[in-house]
Amino acid sequence: MQKKLLTLAVAGALGVPGMALAQTGVEVYGTVNMTFGNVKYSGATAGTPSVSKWDVANNASNYGVRGRENLGGGLTGWYQIEQNAPLERSSNIAITPASRNSAIGLQGGFGNIFMGQWTTPWADLDSLWSVGTAGGWGPVTSIIGRRETTGTAPNPNCANTLPVPAAGAAVCDAVEAGGGVGHPFWRRVSNAVFYQSAVMSGMQFKLAYQTNEGKATGATTTAANPSMWSASGQWAGMGGAARIGVAIDRHKEFTLAGGTDSGYAVKGGYNFGVVNIGFAWERNTYKQLTSGDAKVSQYGL
Repeated sequence: MQKKLLTLAVAGALGVPGMALAQTGVEVYGTVNMTFGNVKYSGATAGTPSVSKWDVANNASNYGVRGRENLGGGLTGWYQIEQNAPLERSSNIAITPASRNSAIGLQGGFGNIFMGQWTTPWADLDSLWSVGTAGGWGPVTSIIGRRETTGTAPNPNCANTLPVPAAGAAVCDAVEAGGGVGHPFWRRVSNAVFYQSAVMSGMQFKLAYQTNEGKATGATTTAANPSMWSASGQWAGMGGAARIGVAIDRHKEFTLAGGTDSGYAVKGGYNFGVVNIGFAWERNTYKQLTSGDAKVSQYGL
């Protein structure tokens, strides 16, 4: 009898902290962005009739789980696992665990260091200027940075080289295979390590490094060794009304073995009370096999 009571007491002592953690340290969350509207598609070619139809659209709805644990000494451990939540069957979006911002990290007076998949410091600057974004509609999704995809670094050893991949060859990135560029100047990077400094007098610095996990194993002169880093510095002041940030990205051997793509950005804004103004400017250079480098400048207000 005493042995049974002792067992129950030990089990209870171990179980109570677990219950407390589940109630206070773990959070299930989500956002739902749905729109209802009418869309008109103009004729693609001369003589082709236009099409008008109603639509219920899912705009980046998501759900996830995250938790925090006080480790003592001013340190906090945390994790987040987030994925898409397609609320319409026609969206054809697969529910893939950890497909959105997902990582594990350690936070303290030094700042925040974590690893996994997350938006880049370059992408984080969009929060300074995209004051008109609602759901899937806004200046970021319509004007700035809509040439990139989420995921690991494309590899020039695959068929994602310009101008057209060889027939029957493997394709690493559908965007590049179609003659465009497809690496993350603005979105998320996988297989990466991140650092975010503490905010000091309104200033914060961020750094991300994506490892060369996609390095080619073939012993050829064109074997690619892709990796990248992204860095930004931003400032907010005047009660949060004024904000400004700069970012730089360097992508080694993403579109061309031996070449490095680069990007520079300035984004910010000011809230006048009656109107909130945001602005953005970007300059990207992509290395290509033919016809020289591809350079693009884009801006939004």
